[in-house]
Amino acid sequence: MKEYSLLNISRVIIFHGICILGLFTTEFKFECITLFLGSYFIRLPGISASYHRYFSHQSFETSRAFQFFLALLGSTTGQRGPLSWATNHRAHHQHSDKERDPHSPVVDNLFHAHIGWLLLKNPLETSDYDLKRFENNREILWINKYHFVGLILFVLILFSLNLNFTPAQLLMYGFFLPTCLLLHTTCAINSLGHGNKDKSELTGDYSKNIFWLFPFSLGDNWHRNHHAYPSSASNWFKYYEIDLVYLLIVLWSKLGLVWNLKTVSKTYKEKRLAS
Repeated sequence: MKEYSLLNISRVIIFHGICILGLFTTEFKFECITLFLGSYFIRLPGISASYHRYFSHQSFETSRAFQFFLALLGSTTGQRGPLSWATNHRAHHQHSDKERDPHSPVVDNLFHAHIGWLLLKNPLETSDYDLKRFENNREILWINKYHFVGLILFVLILFSLNLNFTPAQLLMYGFFLPTCLLLHTTCAINSLGHGNKDKSELTGDYSKNIFWLFPFSLGDNWHRNHHAYPSSASNWFKYYEIDLVYLLIVLWSKLGLVWNLKTVSKTYKEKRLAS
């Protein structure tokens, strides 16, 4: 039987309540769209490139300094710490669409797979494996424990830029609304990215690609591709499956910030994706 947390339920309700109320009470101007999009897409790599492809799957290597930057960037999204996120995500891969999958619509209902699992007690605990993996990187253990620091820092940066917005506009369009969309984009990949009627021969589970999520995720929407080769830094298997997050990682590699990118060979893709 599921054990729900009143605190987690309250947090989710209050957070979404603020977003809904703010839409009707905060003065809107056209520039708010730019603020919203900037806040969203600046922080998106914090989940897709950092928490997902680096901390969860070790798809590339980097320096200790840039590693901390990636962890800090991810923490600004409000999706807990990098190691707790990685622990949960790897459990999803290990038990994909099986009983111990934390968020599978095949095992449970769509609501639970989308956001209901976050209402449980301790939904994002950090495994001993991840704590051991970064035992010599105390700064990563620190940001994993004090992940709320990233949120506070991001809000402070917003207010320090002297942008031409009211405090209410900065909070609503620069923080609350884009943070809410980031959360639901991540959740949608978990919930809507599974549930085919027939099990995929490519992955052995019910994962699927969702083309219409691309504008929101910029590459993680090719979820079946990711399940076929989780450690790949790229989900770009077919020519039209554009992965802009991967291109960002390639840019980082050109700048010497990351290296040893893991990718799927052309031969592998042709063999697995022949149609």
